[in-house]
Amino acid sequence: MLFRSQYFGTVPPKPTHKRYACRDARLYGMVPELRPLIESVTQKAWATFRRWLPEQATEHERLVNESINKDWWIAGMPFTSGIINDRSALAYHKDSGNLAGTWSMMLCLREWMKGGNLHIPEYDLTLGIPNHSLAIFNGQQWWHGVTPMVYRRREAYRYTLVWYVKDMIRHCGCREDEAHRAARAATRIQDGYAE
Repeated sequence: MLFRSQYFGTVPPKPTHKRYACRDARLYGMVPELRPLIESVTQKAWATFRRWLPEQATEHERLVNESINKDWWIAGMPFTSGIINDRSALAYHKDSGNLAGTWSMMLCLREWMKGGNLHIPEYDLTLGIPNHSLAIFNGQQWWHGVTPMVYRRREAYRYTLVWYVKDMIRHCGCREDEAHRAARAATRIQDGYAE
């Protein structure tokens, strides 16, 4: 990975970054072969969520279905966005930008790394997050952070793929409408600079 974190799925508008509408994350353009792999893993992770937490999964899907155009779902699953983290010991936080009431999923790929557990202080709970594990949790409701990591070997790694639903994407129309919206916004900005 070029950076410690890479976004996948959909990113919402952010005019300060010249992003005037919803669009695919940059990673899909930089490494196109990752998209089908991420989509396949998303489908498997969602099936696991539905199997082990059926009530929460049903409510999660209902909320996403009511709020988010399906053009922005990852592989037809009710998640819009995600991030791949490379050895990131994230400070305690709540996922404030997520659609209210939705859950997050986190898949971990790791080897020769000690620590890097998910700590939820409200419950004094630390999840070990072993290799190939999938944690499903309400990241906007509970404070959570990642414990420090210690490399056992030089080639140690710890990657996490985290799926979530970005609240701002509920304002986005279909892909075609978003492409037109981006073009109109860019033209208005360009015309403004020409004056």
